Parts: sequence; C-alpha cells; structure tokens
Amino acid sequence: MIVDLHINSKNVLVIGGGEQATKRISSIIDEDCAITVVSPKFSASILDMAGDGNITIHQREADTATLQEMNPDIVIVATDNHTLNNDIMRMAKEMGIMRYSVSDPQCSDYAHLAIVKFRDLVQIAVSTNGKSPTMAKRIRNNIKDNISDIVTLDIIDGIRAGRLHTH
Repeated sequence: MIVDLHINSKNVLVIGGGEQATKRISSIIDEDCAITVVSPKFSASILDMAGDGNITIHQREADTATLQEMNPDIVIVATDNHTLNNDIMRMAKEMGIMRYSVSDPQCSDYAHLAIVKFRDLVQIAVSTNGKSPTMAKRIRNNIKDNISDIVTLDIIDGIRAGRLHTH
C-alpha cells in the first residue's frame, strides 16, 4: 500500500550523517517537521542544511539512549554500523516510534519511495516493493522526463482551484 505520510509538526531523528542520511533528509526537508541529525561526521549537504537552519545537528556517536534523549516521533537509521542500526531499530519498536532503516528496509515501518514532484502540487510515487530500487529510480526518471505531458496546466489549475472534477 502506498500512502502519503503527513509528518507536519513531527520530530524526526536521523541517525547517521553520510550519503544515505542526506538522501532521506532531502526527501523530507520540505515537510513542516523538526529534523535532528546525530552523527560523528556529516556530509557537506547536511552541514549546509544545518547552516540554513533547516535541521539541527549533534556531532557525536548515537546509541539507543539517543532515542530516549531526543524523544522522536520518527527515527531514520542510516549508518554503516549494522549492529547499531539493529539496536536502535529494536529500541524504537519497543518505544512505539515509527522507524526506517537504510540497511534493513524490510524491518522498517514504511518505505522511502522514488518520488517525482511537479510544481509543488503533484507527487507521483514509484515502488517495486523493495525488489529493485534501481528500477524504481529508472521509472521515476522516465516519469520526470515526461511529467508535463501527463500533468497538464489544466490539471494544475484545477488542483489550485480545488476542483474535484475536470471537464
């Protein structure tokens, strides 16, 4: 089932500061949520987002106590330490925190899909049910290249006007 997860006003904790963390943060940065990142090192993109005031960073190692300290609504685990990832995922489950692990998406409560955004009004999600993220990205890119033929200006105008039907 594909759903549009509304994370407005939610506290999102990201454990990890590398490429995978950057991708996940980029996918939610436009949401009205508080994003905190805990990691001993950060990508240049994460440092830029922190400099812009879009996220809060804590430069240190994370552990399961970080969940209790930060009290997030959602945790995204994106480190290359599989033991740490598993420990945090286990603790998050025990605490009833929605969770996602880059290293083990099958144990996650939700998936990060390949998304095409168009004019800040339309989002199209592509999923291969975890079987081939590479193919999902390829399909997403094909849609992205042709989106203006699919989502016409008439449709965009209808969305902006709140019309339920097109004529």
